[in-house]
Amino acid sequence: MVKKRAQSGLKNRQKRSTEVAPDLTEEKPKAEHEAASRKDDRLIIVGIGASAGGLEAIEAFFQQMDPQSGMAFVLVQHLDPNHKSILSELVGRFSKMPVQEVTQSLRVEANHVYVIPPNRDLAILNNRLQLLDPSGPRHLRLSIDYFFRSLAQEARDSAVGIVLSGTGTDGTLGVRAIKGEGGLVLVQDPATAAYDGMPRSAIATGLADAVLQPAEMARQLLAYARNATFPYTLPAGGAPESLDERERLFVLLRSQTGHDFSLYKDATITRRIQRRMTINGIDTESDFIRLLQKSPSEVDALWKEFLIRVTQFFRDQEVFDALGTDVIPELLKRKSPDEEIRIWVPACSTGEEVYSIAMLIHEHLEDLGETRDVQIFATDIDQAALEVARAGIYPESIISDVSKERLARFFNKNKSAYIVGKELRRMLVFSSHDVIKDPPFSRMDLVSCRNLLIYMKTELQSRVLGLFHYALNENSYLLLGSSETTSAAQDLFTEFNRKLHLYQRRPRSEARYPRLPYSGFFQSMGLSGVVKGTKIRRNNEPTLREVTEGALLELYAPTCVVVDDAGNMLYVHGQTGRFLEATTGEANLNIARLARKDLSIHLSAAIREASATKKEVCYRSLRLEGNSGVLTIDLRVRPLPGKAPQRSGLLVLFEEVTPRGQPGDAETTQVADTALLERTTMLEQELASTREVLQTANEELQTSNEELSSTVEELQSTNEELLTSQEELRSVNEELLTVNAELEGKLEQLAEANADKENLLTSTEVGTIFLDLEKRIKWFSPIVTKIVYLIEGDIGRPVEHISHRLKDVDLPAVVEQVLDTLAPVDREVCDEDGSWYNLRVTLYRTENHAIGGVVVTLSDISEVRRAKQFALFHKLLESSPDATVIADAGGQIFMINKRAEALFGWSAKELKGRPVEILVPTRFQLQHRQHRERFLEAPRVRTMGLGNTLKCRRKDGSEFFGQISLSPIETEMGMLVYSAVRDVSEQQQAEQVLQRTNRIYQCMEQLDIAACTGPEQNGKLLRRLCREMVKRAGYTQCWISLKNGKGSSALPPAAQAGLPKKSRSSLDPALSALIGSNGVTVVRDIPTRTDHSDLRPLAQSWGFGAVALLPLMKGKLTLGTLGLHAEESWAFGDNELDPLRVLSRRLTDCFNEKKTMKTSEIKLS
Repeated sequence: MVKKRAQSGLKNRQKRSTEVAPDLTEEKPKAEHEAASRKDDRLIIVGIGASAGGLEAIEAFFQQMDPQSGMAFVLVQHLDPNHKSILSELVGRFSKMPVQEVTQSLRVEANHVYVIPPNRDLAILNNRLQLLDPSGPRHLRLSIDYFFRSLAQEARDSAVGIVLSGTGTDGTLGVRAIKGEGGLVLVQDPATAAYDGMPRSAIATGLADAVLQPAEMARQLLAYARNATFPYTLPAGGAPESLDERERLFVLLRSQTGHDFSLYKDATITRRIQRRMTINGIDTESDFIRLLQKSPSEVDALWKEFLIRVTQFFRDQEVFDALGTDVIPELLKRKSPDEEIRIWVPACSTGEEVYSIAMLIHEHLEDLGETRDVQIFATDIDQAALEVARAGIYPESIISDVSKERLARFFNKNKSAYIVGKELRRMLVFSSHDVIKDPPFSRMDLVSCRNLLIYMKTELQSRVLGLFHYALNENSYLLLGSSETTSAAQDLFTEFNRKLHLYQRRPRSEARYPRLPYSGFFQSMGLSGVVKGTKIRRNNEPTLREVTEGALLELYAPTCVVVDDAGNMLYVHGQTGRFLEATTGEANLNIARLARKDLSIHLSAAIREASATKKEVCYRSLRLEGNSGVLTIDLRVRPLPGKAPQRSGLLVLFEEVTPRGQPGDAETTQVADTALLERTTMLEQELASTREVLQTANEELQTSNEELSSTVEELQSTNEELLTSQEELRSVNEELLTVNAELEGKLEQLAEANADKENLLTSTEVGTIFLDLEKRIKWFSPIVTKIVYLIEGDIGRPVEHISHRLKDVDLPAVVEQVLDTLAPVDREVCDEDGSWYNLRVTLYRTENHAIGGVVVTLSDISEVRRAKQFALFHKLLESSPDATVIADAGGQIFMINKRAEALFGWSAKELKGRPVEILVPTRFQLQHRQHRERFLEAPRVRTMGLGNTLKCRRKDGSEFFGQISLSPIETEMGMLVYSAVRDVSEQQQAEQVLQRTNRIYQCMEQLDIAACTGPEQNGKLLRRLCREMVKRAGYTQCWISLKNGKGSSALPPAAQAGLPKKSRSSLDPALSALIGSNGVTVVRDIPTRTDHSDLRPLAQSWGFGAVALLPLMKGKLTLGTLGLHAEESWAFGDNELDPLRVLSRRLTDCFNEKKTMKTSEIKLS
């Protein structure tokens, strides 16, 4: 069962890592486009994640980005999956780089912007963007995390992740993945984000290299690209640029943080040093060390850069499957139920792996139905990461790593985060612990240390594996990372599962205590500081003097141990197995605890005396019994020479002397006997002092005992009297107990029944009142007080004294009727606010069916009645042959039918709650609102076909003539206005065309060609014609343009009517552009057309919807143009153009050269 749960987790997860780094430094000024000339040709790919409010930040970012930056940009935005995206068009407006929506597999190129399409996930593989169908429901998709993880695997240290405005936590896990590969992470300052959920979640990881405004991000990114070198590698030869410089850097780091990284692999250290140098714009390590000496904050940033942490829930699912099927069941099997299961997870980071192991163990214990003591020790040197682990609060995005079943079982959901439950927390102990320098834990059944050894040199790996071997019980398990082995300590472990890097502790023939933690001696001696300018020589390059001294020490120096004042071991020289031995249990470095039994007393006394007197203490000729016989030694304890400012130290020397029977035996024996005599005398003195103290305490106890004896006698006398009274009370108590038991049973039944009654009446939200036979209030539910004015003090009062909010209801009379007729009353009633209730008054009967009173209930049925009315309205609407619109008294649309949806182009959902004026053209909305208000002052039925015709507007802006009928309806919701609308556009248009045609002919009848005798008369005639066409024919504007002597149009127009003043002296360019054709030019439906866009603002300003231009032709010669504008967008059909063509020919006759002067001589005054 556990195996199935483990296998149900997500497979093939991508690795994430978390690192911490400080803000970037300010960009140094460079020449334009210098970012393109980086130190190598590897492409930097920038992933940008954004959601709500992100467009503004994206615009600010790209406006500051150099189009020749040499970087590629991939924009991942949360988009509506059901609508086409125009994001690429919007980004293209403010980016000078090519912007492209990803619709198929694309190769990523520098200086390009790629945009994710709707309803797709985006990944990158082999430098090509790939589209995938999204997995999971819409509200659980983490498209930013998905791409960031893919980008981290593809680009590694040349990946850049940017998190902009948005809600939720998407992008947080992706940020960890990018940092784990050595990439750069920038986050928008939450103060500048429209929605700060995503930025705050990313910042909370502690992994942001900088928190900036979007415009500053672009500048910092350009500076980063100029200085970056990918991949970060060691200099030629595989060594740092200077060993002395590197050692100085390590000492600086150790002095401030207390952690030593000198035995970490050079490649790992160099990559992170170069990354900090790139961020700070520094080229050499010597310059960087000077910065470290001046800036403690940069030392802290470098240390955090070294914290290589890769973690996530159930990372590498196969590993956790093996733990669940092979390791954990075996641990539970070999341990008895009362034995504790102990697990250690060093370098636990933010705790995801620790909690994953805890979940597996908890699931196994549940399947077995057992409860075991489980202790999981989770340690790390990063306090910030430990705080996250202790809190157990993780972003919502962990749903991609943890199954739904485990989320529901082990986590509590809180807004946009998951909190680990208490049942897992009880198993865990989080502690700050450096596996390199701190003593190990002991008696462990499993040690899980993944992806830590890979960063250490072989020497340090061997030491750490030795510590793990000591910490583990025999045949217990060690779990390492996918790239780690136990090759540095092959004699300590055997392979249990080679593929998954799972090992088992190998038993040793002899107990061996682990090597002391690395660099502890340096710290105890106060050598962790840095002397500026001091050169430090590497351990693998000793001088001849050091080699000689080391050889002499090995041959002649006695075995010694350096301890502190408390006896804790700091340094060991030589073989100490004959004098010290490791004990079982938790690790302890106190020398007195490790000393052999016959040496421990002398050793403790010597350390105390030497620490107090600061002088050497010596015990000579001490005899120790061992496997090889009796050993005689001199024990010396002396303070260390020299100055140790941070901590004092003691040097313990074990000097083997000549055994008995050898030369000097008598002298040695005498010295040893003298020492033993002195020691015996001292012990006798201590024993005498202890006896005196015990004698004094014994006398005090005897005095107290006599006092207590007297008190006991008095209490015995009192007790006898109480026993007599107790017998009398016991018989009475037995009777009371019997009665009390019966009463308690009844009280429990009554309490349960009363609680059930109150819960039932409260949960049903039915107002209830209980009345007795005298019609007095016995009980009422709280909800009934909204209708009937009742308070607690009204219990016992007659119902006649109680008032209520119900209309036309005499409650006392109804109650009296039920008591008289014994028949219930059930009817619908209304209160003062218009709410409706079902009033039901019934008899209340006791258990023996006797009438005990009356029950009054009030159930709110307002929603039911409204639903019925709505259903009735809807049925009536759909049965209507016309388009129907129902609005309330405030002019808000309440309901429309399907025919109205088809007629106006709006859906019922879109129109509900909107003002009815939305269905009227803008120019008529004020007038319509006034008509509606007058109608509501005296509402009456207005039948269709009695002149109620008005202009209506569709959703697309087109207009039509509608014939309207109005009917006021009184409802419980107030007055509603029922409007039936019928499209009569064709009929109305035909009538208007006929009327306009007749009026055009009337205008032509007034056109007196005989009066065209000269320029002045011609001008008057044309102006009169224009006025008549506007006034009589109903056009909005009419104008006549004539050719000048050179053949071009004469501006201003020769005659006009209806044109604005600014257009009378110069014809608008949009109209001038239409002149030139020898045929009739007609442009209809101007407000909705996509072409002739230059006419749309003019039409809106002048109030016309169609325009017609008719040339004034004399043979093949064009004399001018007659221009007409109509309000109706459908105007100038064939029936209307026929009389206009006749009119244009009549006008041409006015310019017969035989009768008049040249057209250019017409007076325009």
